[in-house]
Amino acid sequence: MTRDGSVTALAIAALVACGGGGTGSTAPAATTPGDRPATVSLDDLEQALLEAQAWQVEARITANGAIAVDLTASVLATRDNRVRLHARGTFMGEPQDLRWVSDGMRTSDGAAAPPHATEAIVIGMTRMGVLHNVARLVGKAAPDHADGGARDWVVATDQRSTAPGELAFGVTVAGQPSGYARVWATPSPQGPVMTRRTITVHFEAGDMVVEETYAFDLAVELPSDAFVVGGGP
Repeated sequence: MTRDGSVTALAIAALVACGGGGTGSTAPAATTPGDRPATVSLDDLEQALLEAQAWQVEARITANGAIAVDLTASVLATRDNRVRLHARGTFMGEPQDLRWVSDGMRTSDGAAAPPHATEAIVIGMTRMGVLHNVARLVGKAAPDHADGGARDWVVATDQRSTAPGELAFGVTVAGQPSGYARVWATPSPQGPVMTRRTITVHFEAGDMVVEETYAFDLAVELPSDAFVVGGGP
C-alpha cells in the first residue's frame, strides 16, 4: 500500500473506533422502558480474557457503506504478554495479509516488546472492535496503547442491557464522546465472551456499518511456535 494509503488507513482506524472527523455513531435519544442495568458488563468480558493463561479468537469483520472492509482475523494472546494478530482479506478495496507478533521480548517489526500488549488488545477489542488494531497494522503501526494506558484512553459509558446477553454502551476516547456500540455475549466455562458487535459510523459521504463476529477459546493450547517473531502459523 502507498504511503497515502497508510495514512488513510490510520484515519479510518480512528473513525471506526472514535468517530473522529465524522459525527460518530448514534446512540438512542433516550433510554427505553426495556433498557435495564447491564447484567454482563465489559469488565466481566475483559476480566475473563485478562485472567486466562492463553486465549484465542477467530473474528469475521465486515464494513459496508461509505467504506468497505471484508476481513478475517485471528488473535492469540497470553497472560504473560505474548500476542499474535493475523488478518487477511480486503481493506478499502486493497488486499491485505497482515501479521504482528510479540514474543514478550521483541516484536515482528523489530521493536522491543511493549509491556502491555495483551491488555491493549483486550481493551481495544472489547471497547472498539478488532478492526481498530487491524487498521493500525494496515498503517504500519503497532496495536494502540500497547505501551500502557489503554483503560484510561478509551472508556465505556452508560452501559446497559437491552436484551438478555446484549450490552449497549457509549465510547469515549481521550475524554471525547465518540461513538456507540452494541455487544452480544454468551457464557463459557472460563467466563463470558463476546459473540458479536456492531457500530455505525457517520461520514459526510454516508454511513459505514461495521459488524464483527467472534469465536473464542479461553483455554487454548499453545503450539510451540505460536509466537515466533518473523514466522509461525
